[in-house]
Amino acid sequence: MAEEILTIAGVVTGAAEEEQEYLLALCRAEQTALTRRLKEPLAEQDADAFVCAAAWLAAADYYSGKGAGGAVSWKAGEVSVQEQDAAAYRAAAESLRTAARQLAAPLVEDGGFAFWGVKG
Repeated sequence: MAEEILTIAGVVTGAAEEEQEYLLALCRAEQTALTRRLKEPLAEQDADAFVCAAAWLAAADYYSGKGAGGAVSWKAGEVSVQEQDAAAYRAAAESLRTAARQLAAPLVEDGGFAFWGVKG
C-alpha cells in the first residue's frame, strides 16, 4: 500500500527522483498515522479513499517542508531556478490537508476536542 501512496503523492507533488526516499518516508508516516486512527479494520471498498487521503497528507507534509525556507529563486551562470514562494507551498499544503481530512472522515476516529457541560 505504501507504494500506491507514494505513486499518488509523487504525481501530486512532482517530486524529483532524488526526493523519492524522503517522500516515501512521509507516505509511510501518514499511512501509519491514519491506520492508528481507523475506527475499524480497513474494508476493501474503503482502500482507495485511504490511499488517496494518506497520499494527500504526505504531499501536504512535502509542501510544508518546501515552504519552510530556502531560496525562492537563484541563478548560476546560464541556469536559473524559480520556486514557488513559501506562502504558495503553505496554501497548497493546507488545501491538501483539508481535502484529505474530508476524504478520511468516515474512516477514522475524530481527534477533535470539545468542551462538554462547561459552566461559565
